[in-house]
Amino acid sequence: MPPRPAPQGHGRQRRRRTTSRSDASEASEPKLLPLPREQFRGNEKWTPSIHRPQIKAKPAIYDRLSALGLIHFARMGHVPLDRSLLQGLAMFWRPETHSFHFPIGEMTVTLEDVAFLFGLPTTGAPVTGRSDGEWQTKTTELLMPSNFENQDLEDMFRKGYVYHIKLVNLRALCSHEPHEDSPEEYLDRYTRALALELFGCVMFPDNSSNAVPAIYLSLLQHVRGSDVVKYNWGAAVLACLYRALDTASVHGPSRIPGPWLLLQLWSWTRFLACRPKALEDFTNWGQPTIETCVPFGRKWTVNKTFDAPHNSGESYARDVFMLTNPEIIIWRPYANLQFLLPPVVIDYAAFCARVPCIHF
Repeated sequence: MPPRPAPQGHGRQRRRRTTSRSDASEASEPKLLPLPREQFRGNEKWTPSIHRPQIKAKPAIYDRLSALGLIHFARMGHVPLDRSLLQGLAMFWRPETHSFHFPIGEMTVTLEDVAFLFGLPTTGAPVTGRSDGEWQTKTTELLMPSNFENQDLEDMFRKGYVYHIKLVNLRALCSHEPHEDSPEEYLDRYTRALALELFGCVMFPDNSSNAVPAIYLSLLQHVRGSDVVKYNWGAAVLACLYRALDTASVHGPSRIPGPWLLLQLWSWTRFLACRPKALEDFTNWGQPTIETCVPFGRKWTVNKTFDAPHNSGESYARDVFMLTNPEIIIWRPYANLQFLLPPVVIDYAAFCARVPCIHF
C-alpha cells in the first residue's frame, strides 16, 4: 500500500507542540490594549459641543436648587472649552475599559471628580424614566403661567424622536429676576427652567443643539418640600461623558455632544501640562455656607493665561500626553478640600463602589 500523503496546511506538515510552564503563564496574562495609532486618525476632526447657560441662579431659589441637588453646580460659572485638549485626550480613550491608556498606565474620570469639580451628588435615585408621554400637557403644567394660551405652545417644541423644548423659549420664561417676594408658582417655574437649561447645555447635551429634551420634566415634578426626589446627578453625568468618549474614540460624527466641561476640568486638575495658569487665586471655598457654596470647578472660571503652544491643535495635546510621566500628575488634588462641600456631595463610600452609571 502506498504511503498516505502528508496533510496540506500552509505548505508544511503539522507538528505537535508541547506547552511549557512558562508559555502557559504568559498565555494567562492579560494583554494591554495598544496605544493610539493611525487607525484612530479618521475622527480627529470631531468637535466637542457645548452651550453656555444664560439663566442665572438667584438667592430666591437657592432652597429649591439645594433640594434638587443642583445648588453648587448652578453657581459654578462658565469656562470656555479647550477643544484641542479634548480632541487630544480622546485619542487615548478605550471603550473596552472606559479609561485613558497613557504610556505610564490607565487613568479615568471617577465619581470623586464629578462630586468635587461639579458639586453634584453621587448617590440617590437613578436618572431615568419614560421617554414617551404627554409632554405638551406636562410643559403647560410645570413651566407655563396660568394665563398661557395653549395655541402658542407648538412654537416651543422641536418634534423628533423625543420632544425638545427650545432654549430660546425656555429663557424667555425667565425674563423677570426672581425675588423673595415673588409668587411661589413663578419661583418653581424659574427653578425648573434653570435646571432644564443646565441639563441641555452642560450636563446632558444632545444633538438638538438649541433645545433640551422634554423628558427631563418628569424629574422636576417637585422642586420644594418633602416630595422632592433626590437624584444621582453625578453618576448620570459620568455615564454621558463615557458615552461621548466612546463615540469620539472611533470613527463617528463630526459633532459630538457631551459633558465635555467635566473632562476639561478633570485634565486641568489632574495634570500639570496642557492647563492654564490662573491669574488670581480663588480662596472663598465653603462660602457663604457649606450648603450653598460653589464647587471646586469654580477655580478655573477666573482670569487665566495659557502657554504659547496652547492653540496648536490636537496634535500638541496628544504629543504631551504621549510623554506623560508621574511627575506631572497630581494624584490627590482634593486632599485638603474634602470638608468644604456638604456630606450629601462628598460620599466616599460611593466613590469606591462598583456600581452602574445610569442616564435614561
